[in-house]
Amino acid sequence: MTQKKTCEGRRSYPRLEIDIREQPVPVRKTIVIGPDNLAFTCLNPEKSCEQLVSGELVFEHFEGKSKKTEISGTDGHYELRFGTRTERGSFKVDGVGMC
Repeated sequence: MTQKKTCEGRRSYPRLEIDIREQPVPVRKTIVIGPDNLAFTCLNPEKSCEQLVSGELVFEHFEGKSKKTEISGTDGHYELRFGTRTERGSFKVDGVGMC
């Protein structure tokens, strides 16, 4: 996830990478960041990405397009714990479509 709509993926900064292994991704269920689901924050290209120690992420709902496999957006809330700090808040993601 990045703050701007882009198709540049791993070249965009700052960004948050989340690897959720439970498929399909559940709605309104707490996803625990830890041994099964990983998350990293990448602030700039000169530094390595920092792995989150633990956390929780909840997708409140998904907005779909005409096909069930396409997601145009989602929102939810999170609590992410880094080595020395915790960040809490809500998010809204607008899909960028196919890149």
